Amino acid sequence: MKKTKMKKISDNINIRALKFLYGLCPGYFRMTVFNAFIGTLLPYFDIFMSAEIISELSGNRNPKRTLILIIITLAGNLLIGVFRELTSRFANILSRKFDDSESAAFNDKTLSLDYSDLEEPNVRQLRRKIIESAWIDNHGKGLLMSDFFRLVGYFSDVIMAFIFCLGMVISVIINCFNPMTTLLLILFIAATAAGVMYQKTAMDKLSDLWNSASRNMIEENRISGEMNDYNLGKDIRLYNLADFYERVGKKIIRDNRASFTKLQNKRFLVDIPTDVISLVKNCALYLLVSLCAIRGTFGAGSVIKYVSAVQRLSDAVTMIIYYLNDIRSNTPFVEDYMRYFDLPRKMYQGSLPIEKRAFCDDGDYDYKIEFRDVSFKYPGCEEYALRHLNLTFKIGERLAVVGRNGSGKTTFIKLLCRLYDPTEGRILLNGIDISKYDYDEYMRVFTVVFQDFRLFSFRLSENVAAGLEIDEKYCEKCLEEVGFGDKLEELPEGINTYLYKNFDKNGIEISGGEAQKIALARALYKNAPFIILDEPTAALDPISEAAIYEQFNGIVGNKTAVYISHRLASCRFCDEIAVFDGGKIVEMGTHEGLIAQGGKYRELWDAQAGYYQKSENR
Repeated sequence: MKKTKMKKISDNINIRALKFLYGLCPGYFRMTVFNAFIGTLLPYFDIFMSAEIISELSGNRNPKRTLILIIITLAGNLLIGVFRELTSRFANILSRKFDDSESAAFNDKTLSLDYSDLEEPNVRQLRRKIIESAWIDNHGKGLLMSDFFRLVGYFSDVIMAFIFCLGMVISVIINCFNPMTTLLLILFIAATAAGVMYQKTAMDKLSDLWNSASRNMIEENRISGEMNDYNLGKDIRLYNLADFYERVGKKIIRDNRASFTKLQNKRFLVDIPTDVISLVKNCALYLLVSLCAIRGTFGAGSVIKYVSAVQRLSDAVTMIIYYLNDIRSNTPFVEDYMRYFDLPRKMYQGSLPIEKRAFCDDGDYDYKIEFRDVSFKYPGCEEYALRHLNLTFKIGERLAVVGRNGSGKTTFIKLLCRLYDPTEGRILLNGIDISKYDYDEYMRVFTVVFQDFRLFSFRLSENVAAGLEIDEKYCEKCLEEVGFGDKLEELPEGINTYLYKNFDKNGIEISGGEAQKIALARALYKNAPFIILDEPTAALDPISEAAIYEQFNGIVGNKTAVYISHRLASCRFCDEIAVFDGGKIVEMGTHEGLIAQGGKYRELWDAQAGYYQKSENR
């Protein structure tokens, strides 16, 4: 009962996956199915015409009719062949469209997921498994589709063969029914049935070995990918890891070779009974047809026609069972694929538009954000990353968020930007819970430069504008304001120069400091009311970081700005400083006030004072 239920679930997921894939490009499916049918038609046309020619040569031997039959055979082959190539051409063209649509759907799903899902290890592992399985052995949607199209061809084969064999069966029953022919017919049917059942058993025996071999291939691909990753090149050389990677790689290759050897040995043993059953089946078929031909039930041409048709029918049924089993073995990979597309958006999607706010008297946009008793813990974690956070952003204020690594600073920004929703408490924008706002509109209120910001292998202008619609003059202005002007003048194509060489061999490689300036220019270009810098300069020394923060602070004008750092000297210029520790705000105030208070901020400041002595003496 349980096995039947599982089979129904597998059938449903494969059917649902095919419906989903069909919806991405219906024309591709229709044309490929039609091409499969045309491909089946040609062999049966040849079988029929060959039988007619042999019958004529063994009978009347009329030269004129024989010539006509030959011309019809050649012309039919030409027409059907051309038509098959034509449909194949259209199917191949549409396959490109399907691949693009499927890739876009897969990436759109990734982009539409909640950010919490993107950080969830199980979701990342699921996506990686889908990609690796498809790349290594085409498991998943690729194998499902190829098996489906093959099944269409073999089902067409069965229909055509059945039509051809129907005449033979009727003739045998009417004209040649005796104990011998009955015995041969039963033997043929029994051998065919045995071949079908054994095929299913053989697939079950091989599936575990094949899955093991596939896992080894995935591991080999991973280690090869790491060895070819130039970002790891420095560590591999400095820590002398080449020998380690070589030993690990050789072990995986040995395991891979052993698993495939075991698979091939097992397949060889499994194939022997298949060949024996096929031999018995063919012997019974030839004897049956020959006895009927000797008794004059049908002529020499019909012998060729019926033997060929019955063989194709038997082979088609066997292959249908094979590919149905293949689909069943592939079902877990299809389930992974559909499970990814079934991931829901758990974060509530509001619909309220954000009112366009005019500049207030202080020169900033009139937006007010308030944290009310906000607590948060990451999915799957028992400990809270933030506890009972209460904070109000004052319009036009420079707020510094400081504290040790792991104190909750970045988590605070993720909640502010609604990458996560609070576990407890509420965050309000102009008195309304931010979850009720349209998500995309809410995101336009902020521009953030994270510590792990990324630039893309596109044009410089596209990196700054973060899109295709670009105000080139404003783009150049933003780059100049962050100190990228001198470098910009050196670029061969100006702001249209590609970063990196992924898409353009003339692309430029930029330094870490130049990348930070481009990221800051991107933040300026968005021109959002709130600007947040979440330690994008953490890789720099403390004095350089402080200089960049102060420079950027002069550029942003009267916007509300939040600066995050674990280095206290970087944010002394701010109007107010929030000190995080253990997921809580333990102190708030100005630099001078917090120093005089002698609490956590003073403790951190004294611990870091040696780094800032030069800055203090300037």
